[in-house]
Amino acid sequence: MTVRKREYKNRNNLQIWDYDFWFNNVRYRKAGFGSKAEAEIAEATAKKLVYSGKTVLRPSTLGELAKPFLDYRQGRVARTTYVCDEKRIQIMLPYFGNTKICHITTNDIDQFISKRLKQGRAAQTINHDINLLSSIFQFAITHGYAYENPIKLIERLKMMKVEPIMPTDVQFRALIEGARKTEVGLELATWLIFRGYTGTRPTESFFMEWRDIDFERNQVIIRPKEGNPLKNGKARVLPLSSELRTALLDWKQAWDKTFEGKKKRHDWIFYNPRYFNRQCRSFRKSYPRAQRYAGMTEHMTSHCLRHYFISRAVESGINFLVIAKWVGHSSTQMIEQVYAHLSPEFKNNEMNKLQLGLITTPVTLVETGKQDGIENHDK
Repeated sequence: MTVRKREYKNRNNLQIWDYDFWFNNVRYRKAGFGSKAEAEIAEATAKKLVYSGKTVLRPSTLGELAKPFLDYRQGRVARTTYVCDEKRIQIMLPYFGNTKICHITTNDIDQFISKRLKQGRAAQTINHDINLLSSIFQFAITHGYAYENPIKLIERLKMMKVEPIMPTDVQFRALIEGARKTEVGLELATWLIFRGYTGTRPTESFFMEWRDIDFERNQVIIRPKEGNPLKNGKARVLPLSSELRTALLDWKQAWDKTFEGKKKRHDWIFYNPRYFNRQCRSFRKSYPRAQRYAGMTEHMTSHCLRHYFISRAVESGINFLVIAKWVGHSSTQMIEQVYAHLSPEFKNNEMNKLQLGLITTPVTLVETGKQDGIENHDK
């Protein structure tokens, strides 16, 4: 057996065991096992695969796998996710770029995490890095570059869960009025109303086209498209509320006037205010202005509008399963644990329903002592 105890420990101060052997001038090693027995079992499994000849690794570094992996991801994830993946891989290359993917150990990953922490990176950012690295390993296993995914043995960093800033109904109406005062007033106000009545993710809203709005059946259809395949890849249908219908019809009139007589025209509901022939990607400048006009002192990300929709749907008594289908979740677990942030007014009303049947007349200590048969020595 070529199992050995390492001289160092992982970031959780636990002893590490690994196996390390050669076959046909190719080195096979893996670290991160919590005991000698565990490492021996893993080594036996690896040798059985290697000696059988059924799977022969294709030696390749992470840097060499970066482009094939990104090509694989393109079209399978949203465009914004793809851009983030490119940036994260560039961050990983100095750490793992010249290392064979099959030789990257849990200790290497632990050192990467430690260095990122020393750089002051947030736990959430580092966890995203780890998740992407895990996806790279899965890609490598599928295409014969690695046997196992060492990320499975890596514990994610703990994050402080802070409840997002969610607007009240009054603040949401003020935000819409503030949006009307910006240079893209009607478009931004329509976008806010659309987000508030559909709970779509920001990227999903920018990929909406007029063909996705069925005014006859009063439906909003959110479907996967090139550049935005949706998280679960499934289309979903939401009812078109009367207020949202009115807002969309008003915006459609202004939209038609903008593109009247133009040969090249797209179907995006929200277009770039500076370049009308392009799809809108964000309201990066006008959205913060709308918040200032609304008198909001704390910055509220646009994703909080999704929380707002789901929370108001929960408060309205809508079935959780129905809400989950509307927002693109396969189960109600995310609704219950993450998104159901109830408004302070709703929480207060719920608390007022609690009646313990206590005596409203104050009871003095003397009266209590008499009732219990206890003599009051202070008299």
